[in-house]
Amino acid sequence: MRLTLTQKVTLLSALCVVVTSLLVGAGFLHQASTLVQERATTALHTSLLQRADEMSRSLLQYQSDIRFLALLPALDGYLLSMQAGGKSPRTGLDTSVLHNALSAILRARLQAIPEYFQLRVIDNADHPGMELLRVERNGKNIREVPAAFLQDKSDRYYFKATQQLKQGEIYASPIDLNQEHGEIETEQLRTLRLAMPVGWSNGKALGLLVININVAALLDRSVVVHDPFFITNATGDYLYHPNPAYRFAFEKGESHRLQDDMPAYAGWFQSPQYSQLNQEVHYQGNDYYASLVKVYLPGSDRNSFLTLTQLVPFVSMTDALQQLLLNAGLWFFAVLLLGTTACILLMRRSLLPLVAMSSWVQRYAEGEYHLPHQPMPHDEIGTLYTGLRRLGQALRRRERALQANEAKLQTVLDTVISGILTVNEQGTIESANAAAEQLFGYRNNAMVGLHIKILMPESSAERHDELFQRYLTDGHSDIIGLLRHVTARHRDGHEFPICLSINDTWYNNQRLFVVGIQDLSALQEAEKMNARLGRLIQASSNEILILDSDFNLLELNHSAMANLGYSSSHVINDLYAIVAPHALEQTLQSLRSLLQRRGLDTQFESYFKRADGTNYPVEIRAFLLHDKEQMRWALLALDISERQQQHRTLNHYVQQLEVSNRELVEFTSLATTNLQQPVQQAMRLLQQLLETNPALQQRLPQPAQQLRNLLQGMDFTLRELLLLNRMHIRPTNPVRLDLNQLVDEVLHELQERLQLARLRVHLQPLPTLLADREQMMQLLRELLHAALLACRPELPNEVYLHALGSDVCATNETGFALRGAFAPVMESIGMVLCRRIVARHQGHLRLQLNGSDSEIRICLPNHHSLGPAPSEPPTSHTQPNHNPIAPADPDR
Repeated sequence: MRLTLTQKVTLLSALCVVVTSLLVGAGFLHQASTLVQERATTALHTSLLQRADEMSRSLLQYQSDIRFLALLPALDGYLLSMQAGGKSPRTGLDTSVLHNALSAILRARLQAIPEYFQLRVIDNADHPGMELLRVERNGKNIREVPAAFLQDKSDRYYFKATQQLKQGEIYASPIDLNQEHGEIETEQLRTLRLAMPVGWSNGKALGLLVININVAALLDRSVVVHDPFFITNATGDYLYHPNPAYRFAFEKGESHRLQDDMPAYAGWFQSPQYSQLNQEVHYQGNDYYASLVKVYLPGSDRNSFLTLTQLVPFVSMTDALQQLLLNAGLWFFAVLLLGTTACILLMRRSLLPLVAMSSWVQRYAEGEYHLPHQPMPHDEIGTLYTGLRRLGQALRRRERALQANEAKLQTVLDTVISGILTVNEQGTIESANAAAEQLFGYRNNAMVGLHIKILMPESSAERHDELFQRYLTDGHSDIIGLLRHVTARHRDGHEFPICLSINDTWYNNQRLFVVGIQDLSALQEAEKMNARLGRLIQASSNEILILDSDFNLLELNHSAMANLGYSSSHVINDLYAIVAPHALEQTLQSLRSLLQRRGLDTQFESYFKRADGTNYPVEIRAFLLHDKEQMRWALLALDISERQQQHRTLNHYVQQLEVSNRELVEFTSLATTNLQQPVQQAMRLLQQLLETNPALQQRLPQPAQQLRNLLQGMDFTLRELLLLNRMHIRPTNPVRLDLNQLVDEVLHELQERLQLARLRVHLQPLPTLLADREQMMQLLRELLHAALLACRPELPNEVYLHALGSDVCATNETGFALRGAFAPVMESIGMVLCRRIVARHQGHLRLQLNGSDSEIRICLPNHHSLGPAPSEPPTSHTQPNHNPIAPADPDR
């Protein structure tokens, strides 16, 4: 018997009732969960006690360590020696010795225990609260803090609390973030301070021993990461919290406490009789089982402790419950599984066709008409399935035909390079292909729905309506079926030329206009560029030749034809007819080298041959042109006949000038030498006259001295002129020079003249240079000679020779200067010689005037500089009174 749909649904309902009855076992599950919870809480509490025990052992080790350090003889002797005035009354050792011994012990202890980062001894006698000794860790370095950086800790809470302790008692501070000078150093330095009074004398502690311990590692080892876990201090403030913002929030002025998040613990912190607590709590919207254990800090205060709290969600206990009930509930789940399987199979068999047909109807609405063939029961569902399947087949055939036609049309439109628009009778754009959108600057069918006039300039849009309306009225128009060149408007507003064709058609009883558009911008630009290039080439004064890859001549401009002597009717076939035979091979080689190195252009010189057979030199610049995968040569030739003639003339003049210069140098040297001999002879005769006739010198002392000075000046001038003349032919030989040593030598040469002129030279440290020694010596002589000429013997005269700083010379220069109350004649031979020497060293010389003082500044490039000379204090030179006539310089 076949079941109807109603009978099938009734049968399914009965099966659901049977399955529901199997849930009676829920009571057993509740009892089992209670047992699992008890076991889980016991394991949780045991684990937490183990972590608390490990933490307590570490804290007790710190307590033992401070007691050990407090009993050090060096610590006791150090404090007693400071109280006794510098020497220990017990050992007789000085305070400094005890200080160094205690510092070494504390540094060794800091090295041995990584958790310690500070060990301090604080005064409690003369200056309570002032640090006497502090050893600290800075990264991997351990050092004793200098006395200048020791701090006053009298206002710190741990100092005040430790002062109140009795002998042998220990103070443990709350764990906080270490501060230096009132500022938190880092959040990673979680500090526990253990302090103890030390150095007892007459019932009073002379000092305090303080250990700063970084307990970050100790706290991290106690953390359980997979469950909510908290560590708090005695007031409930979080030292560890899963949220980093809550950790040590009290140091930032914020309040985040355990009793605020879990009010069940509000009174527990004030109850010293309870050190453990296990209970259920509600935290952040979830139920947890909580276990809390106190860990007391070292010391005598039972109110200083930490709390370890771990939460276990009730949900996590179900895993243990499932393991416990697995064996006992196998028979229950077997029956439940069997009933569930039977129900699922029957429901699937009955309702699967309806579910499938429901999804097919949805797919029809979405345009998918393919239905898979499936066996169906011979009832109402089967009849409905057959009708739906036939409907889907018919719709699928029609859709395929439409899709094929649409795809074909769209492919054609998208591959056409011309723009194509369809416009209705109202002038509205109904479609546009990709080329049209790109042409007018639109995309994603943004043109659809716009009026066609938006693509026209305003001047054409007004006439468009008139022509369009006339065609719709009488069928006559000047725009339909014709090709026209018009102007279009881009989306951004600029206008460009197009080729336009319009045709009409009918579709679904509606007239449509098909508009074809071709952009003519590139074509017009190419035509204009061609015309401009042609005019430029023909109007150029240079010879321009266009060749193909085989050096066949394609085009010559008017200048080339005129220079070569050919008329416009003459035909030139290739480059071989233009280049002179002796330069042809070199010209071809230069062009082929451009191909080998793949450059842009090359430049070389060659010779062209005129129509009359004469040759003329040219400078050629060759370019490679690539046009449609064809290589061409473009040659720009410049006639350099006149330039070569000018070069030859210039070379001739240079040779004549060199001959004249040599003759002038020889004449000047000879004339200077001939003039120098009588001057020196006159000086010797004057000296002999004065020596043989002392009375004459006594009667005419001033004229004799003036005559001697004039002869000496003439001799010095002739030497300068001879040196200036020789400088043209003598090369510069740069060596390492210490200007301080050169100045000493020059001052020694001029000591008699300096003494007679009462000129005092103040010398400051000068730089070391790479320069020509002889020329630098002469430069210093000329500078001092200029100062001597300006001296007044009846008055004391002073000059200063010093180095120049970066505020005067450029960054790439080194210099020195001579400053004094004199005005040198810059056009004199001596100053001309100075400028010539400086110029040969690629430097510059300047005269700086400041009131009655003058300063001659000389700057030389840095590539001659080897750095400043060794620093010396400024010195002054005064020379003894000797013969005022300077000794002859053999180099002159």
